[in-house]
This record gives sequence, structure tokens and C-alpha cells, in this order.
Amino acid sequence: MSDEDEKLRKRLFPTYYKAKEKAGNAFNAAKGAVSNPGRAVGGAVTGALSYNVGANLARGGIWWALLALILYFLDLFVLGFNGIDVRRLVDSISAGEFEWILRAAFSGVVIIIYIFWFFITNPSREEAVAFIFPLAITSLLASMSGFLNGNTSALLHVVFVWSMTYGLFMKSVDRRQAYLLLTLVLVVDFFIFSILGFFDGLSFFNRLNIPILFIIALKYSEPSGLRRAFIIALVLFYILQVVSTYQDFNDFGDTLGAAERQSLMESLGRAYYNLIGIKQDFEQEADNFINDSIRELSGDVYASEIDANSKKDLGISLTNVQASNNRYNLNDTIYVWADLKGKALYNDKPINVIVVCYAETSYGNITHGQVNMEDVFRLTMGLYDQRPLTCTINTRSQRKGTYDVIFNVTFNYTSKGYLKTYFIDRDRYINLLREEIDVFDALGIGPSERDPKSKTINAPALLGIGTIDPPTLITQNHSTYPISHMGVSLTNNWVGGKVNRINDVRIIIPYGLTTTNPNTAIGPCEGRFNNDNTWGDPTEIAYRIESTYLTEQVQKNKVPDPFSEKCNLYNQGNTVLGNSPFTTKYYKAEIDYEYLFKRRVSVSVR
Repeated sequence: MSDEDEKLRKRLFPTYYKAKEKAGNAFNAAKGAVSNPGRAVGGAVTGALSYNVGANLARGGIWWALLALILYFLDLFVLGFNGIDVRRLVDSISAGEFEWILRAAFSGVVIIIYIFWFFITNPSREEAVAFIFPLAITSLLASMSGFLNGNTSALLHVVFVWSMTYGLFMKSVDRRQAYLLLTLVLVVDFFIFSILGFFDGLSFFNRLNIPILFIIALKYSEPSGLRRAFIIALVLFYILQVVSTYQDFNDFGDTLGAAERQSLMESLGRAYYNLIGIKQDFEQEADNFINDSIRELSGDVYASEIDANSKKDLGISLTNVQASNNRYNLNDTIYVWADLKGKALYNDKPINVIVVCYAETSYGNITHGQVNMEDVFRLTMGLYDQRPLTCTINTRSQRKGTYDVIFNVTFNYTSKGYLKTYFIDRDRYINLLREEIDVFDALGIGPSERDPKSKTINAPALLGIGTIDPPTLITQNHSTYPISHMGVSLTNNWVGGKVNRINDVRIIIPYGLTTTNPNTAIGPCEGRFNNDNTWGDPTEIAYRIESTYLTEQVQKNKVPDPFSEKCNLYNQGNTVLGNSPFTTKYYKAEIDYEYLFKRRVSVSVR
């Protein structure tokens, strides 16, 4: 890109470039926070306790960090501890069992222990109040986790946190603060990850990725070489996790089973090979942002929202893409596995899928492979289907280097959408204006319904429908000029994919309107569409795009993103209104297309 082009883009899109600069500053700030994770934990606890917990660091605290790390690996490989599902607590409260919670937290045993502790330690008033909280929380955890009835993992966590309080926290803060910190750590250790599970997009924040007790122990440890080594290892762990999950986040359940442990190890192994894709993905996203802005300025894309009632994540997806090994010897066969999942919209409209695989080498060659022992793998998928895929690449007669093994997936799909709009008798509309009466107020239409957006399914490409601002005015006689228009667009919805071919476009308008210009002898939509009576209902008029015109447009533009068409609308008297001066109608559209996307994984051949 030339300097002049860069300057022009900066003038056209100042918000984007400012955001880019801020993103860089945010990344540097985040890097500083990650370089000292103890500062982040200390800041959170400081805010919760109103006390500078970093003011004093305990001698010997690094050994508590080591014990916490051992407990983390015990959870990972032996105990499978993952806290308590907070929904159990929420369900108990919702069911009116709050009294049970109070009895569990303040049982007779708790009261006896508290009285005994009070007379033995002779605490201050602040300490006496603060000690109630961890004691009540521990009693509640005993009832909910059952660690007094054989739940070894929960008991081990409770004992460890209490021991760390007396062996570590009380060397750094006063007793009142230590008891409050004990309460906070117990709640975090047992409940925080199930609470985060309520929110979408936070699957990274789980017990496998956040060894919370280890991080807290590091925070309170005095500076030492071992402490610095632990912090460096923790930072590297998070860098690798962020890189490896950039394209494929792992979702962990309530228990730490073999599958989750394997997923963690695999994500670390893939981290290095995903590093090289980050820069390319960021540049692609930046170009997409600018191109989308240009489209919006040109007015050829129509805004659309995902219909809340539609099925989610429709289409074809390729997940768990991974090689059997990160390194191969020359003349070995490369094996790359993936899971192909399909979700069709209707059972009578299956998805036809074509999958091929190949390798792009660092020295410029392309080596073709086989998918499930076929050069071109074809299959049909229904409402929900899943198939395992294996790509094999033979490195015989090849050279050493980096091989990007690529799955190339194409499939047919149909995106659907609709747009609600309003029609009103022109004379009635003028009378309301003369009386200075708001049209929508008179018709009982609320503010949120006055400018409807088109609705579509969550497909690989989003279908948008546009028209003039409602309401559309209808005259008693046939119009000789356009009273409105209907525009339809198809915009790519998936990063890394594209609409490869447009197969068909169908639109529906309310009965009483037409796309044929009464002043010419040209057919519907200036000859670009034909009437189609094979779909729709009697209260609607359907059109299908003219195949020759579509072929010419696609070959000419190579399927622009977005693909769009617009037809002028004429009214045929007041038929669209029927016997009412006002009515609500819908524009509808469907676009059949072929979609293409790629997924890749890098391996080394030596």
C-alpha cells in the first residue's frame, strides 16, 4: 500500500486507526500486567479488603506456592476437584430453602467452635466479627461438598486454605484481614469458576488455566530466585494458552476428566504453530473492517439481526484440527485429524459437502493429499451430523521445511430472512400530518417497533433486507412511479471463509405490489427476475432471479461481498391495504449459495 493510500484511509477511517493505536497501548498494558501476575491478584484483593496486601511479604511463602502447585497437579491428574456448582446454591435460594442455608452455615458445631475459639484467643472486636465469616463459609461448604462424608478433594482444599491462612496470610496482614482474606479465597476456590461459566466467551477462565491458590501464594511470597522462576513459567504458560486458544477455545466442564487434561496438553503443543497465524488474521480483520465501512458508505449492504427464534450456528464447521505429531521425518506420512459437523436448516434440504486437503510448503510447493483415503471426499449431512476426517500427506520425494496442511471445505447452503414494514393509505397519512398527530402514536406502534430491522438465520453468510423508512404510502390508483423498493444483500459472516458461488435468489413481496414498471414492457425488476409461483402463499408474490443474468453477474464480479440486488416496487391500487387504512406486511428472501472455508495446521518436516 502506498503512503498516499495510507493517508487517505486514515482520513476516511480515523476511528479505526485511533482504535488500533489504543489497542496497541492496551496490549502493552496487558503485557505489563501479565509480567507481574501478583500485581493483578494483589490489586483485586486490595480493592476487596481496602488494605494494601502487597505491603508485607511472608518469609517462606514460596514453599506455600510450591504446595499449592502440588495441589494443582493433584487436582489435574488424581482428584479431579473443580469446586461446587453455584447453581446448587441458587436453586436452593429459589426454592425457598434459605433457612437451610442459614442452618448449614451457623450450625450448633459452628457456634461451639466459635465460643471455644473466642475464650482461647481473646480476640479484638474486629477479629471476633471477621472470624465468623470463614467459619460460616466452611460449615456451608461441608454441607454442600460433603467433605466430612468422604469427599477427600474438597476436604484437602479446605484444610490447605485454612493452613495457608495461619502459615502465610497472618505473616503479611493482621488477623482481621487474614480472616477476611480466608473467606474470599474459600469462596473463589469453590465457586468462582462455576460463576464464570454463566457467561459466554469466558471458557478460558477455568481451574486448569487459572491455578488460583498458586497465584495467591506467589503474591504473598518474599522475592527470591524460585519465585521469579515461578512467575516466568506462569507468564509463558499464559502466552502459550492465549496463542493456542486464539482460533479454537476449549470448553471445560464441571469435572476435570481425561479429555480436558488432554485438551490442555494439546493446546500447549499447538501454541507455537498458531503464532504465525496471528499477524495474518489481524491484517485480515483490519481489511474486513475497512471494506465493511466502504460498503456501508456505498449503501449496498442491508443491516440484519439474527432471529432469536432461529437455530444457532447453522452450516458446516470443522473443529479439533490437529496433527498426529508436530514434527515428521522426510518420507513420513503426515496425518491431520478433524471433526466435521453439519447443521442443516430443514431435513428436506441436506447439505452437500466437498472436502479436499493439501499442504503448502515453506519452499513454495503444493502437495495434494487425501481425505479419508479419497482425493475428493464428498458426503451429505442432515439436521445434525458429524464425521471424523483424516488428511494424509505423503512427504516422499519432497523437501524439508514447514508444511501448512489445509482442509478446503465447500458446501451448499440457504440463508433466509424477512423484514417487517408498514403500509398506510396516503390520504389518511396526510390528514394525520395536518392535525400534527404522530402517525405511529396514532397507530399504537411503540418506539422500538418504528424502524424494524430485517431478521435472518445465523448462517455462514447473513441475508439482509432493506426498504424505505416506514410507513409506505399507498394510493387508490395504480402507481406509475416507484412507491418503495426492496433490496436484498448477502454478506460473509465467517472469518476465514467466503461465498464461493451464488446459485439462486428468491424474493417475496406482499400481494398488491409489483416489481414490474408499468411504463415499460420489461419484465419484473427491470428484467432481472422472473415470476415464480412454486413457493410463497396466495397473499404474496414470489420472484426468482433470472439465471442468465445471475451467471453473467457472478462471472463478471466473482461474487462480490456483499452480493446485492434491489427492485423498485409499484402499487396496484389499494389492494395491499385490503379494507383497512393501515396494515403490517413482510418482505421475505432466500439466497442459495456455495460457501468455502479453510482450516490449517502447521507441522515441521526434517
